[in-house]
Amino acid sequence: MYYTLNKNNKITATANYKFQPDAVYTDEEVVYDYNGQLVFKHETESEEYKAAASVHEKLKLKEDLRFRRETECFMVINRGYLWYDTLTAAQRDELKMWYEAWLNITKTLIVPVKPEWLK
Repeated sequence: MYYTLNKNNKITATANYKFQPDAVYTDEEVVYDYNGQLVFKHETESEEYKAAASVHEKLKLKEDLRFRRETECFMVINRGYLWYDTLTAAQRDELKMWYEAWLNITKTLIVPVKPEWLK
């Protein structure tokens, strides 16, 4: 496999043929790392890399959960008082628990189950 490097010695492209005059040949496998950057596979096998990848994945998960909270929860919670007035006391209690579970999602990492009556 051939690859090219940028001025920071990061792999910028790969191919099975010499696609640029400055392309370098290697037998090493090139993969995408957790940031989407091309790296040699051996660079992803250290304990330090695995720890950093784990931290990155957890941050990404929290970001995804925050987005879900925005779209699945806040759109319901931010409805007007006329809608809230149609709810029973039991529904309001269930809605409050569901909302609090969404607020704690970055700690629990558990997506709350939406009440069945909630549309």
